[in-house]
Amino acid sequence: MLGIYPTEAKLTIGDPAPKLQVAKWVQGDPVQEFDTNHIYIVEFWATWCGPCRAAIPHLNDVSQKFKDKGIIVIGQDIWDQDEKVVPLVKTMGDQMAYRVALDDKSQETNGFMAVNWLKAAEQKSIPATFIIDQRGRVAWMGSPYAVTSELLCEVLHSYDSPEAHAKYEIQKQEVEKWLKLNQRLEEAMEQKKWDNAESALDELEQMLPQLRDNDYHNHVFGSIEKDAYVPERLQIIAGKKK
Repeated sequence: MLGIYPTEAKLTIGDPAPKLQVAKWVQGDPVQEFDTNHIYIVEFWATWCGPCRAAIPHLNDVSQKFKDKGIIVIGQDIWDQDEKVVPLVKTMGDQMAYRVALDDKSQETNGFMAVNWLKAAEQKSIPATFIIDQRGRVAWMGSPYAVTSELLCEVLHSYDSPEAHAKYEIQKQEVEKWLKLNQRLEEAMEQKKWDNAESALDELEQMLPQLRDNDYHNHVFGSIEKDAYVPERLQIIAGKKK
């Protein structure tokens, strides 16, 4: 768990959404730009990503349920071999009926969408979902499984999504505290100041329950297990015995 330091996201909730720049729409009508008549769910995924494929039925249900209410789902493939996307989409058939696009790698090796959306938002893992409101702003970011009827209704009736922004900021502050504690723990262990290390570790372990429910943490760093700091705890115990 050590060696993790904070970075500043360039794309956050409330910001104008970056443009859609895709190489090809492999399914559904192309979306040239965001308009004021729709809310967009932009889901970043890849064919090789098990959790991404597992989320497809849920996103398909959302797409079908809300298609008459101005909500458009876009499956934005990234970090993938383009030739593998179309066969998977065809195999899924009606179980993946929403729009699907390939990333534009003509100028960005890692893909325009991956760099200007995912990387800009400090989202380091997929699946990752962005909801774009009627003003063309990022209203929400998180796991596709958290995209519920209640969440979409909130966005439909609120252009600014202040509650989502407030929650995002709180979660971001929690992660910043966690990062600083990790740094404090690492420095204390390197200096063999075992009491200081133990104090930092105690605080870190107290944070674990809230971090497991922290969408910002889970998409930047991945989910965290309850026994994540066992190696550090054992090293501290051994160090204090010397």
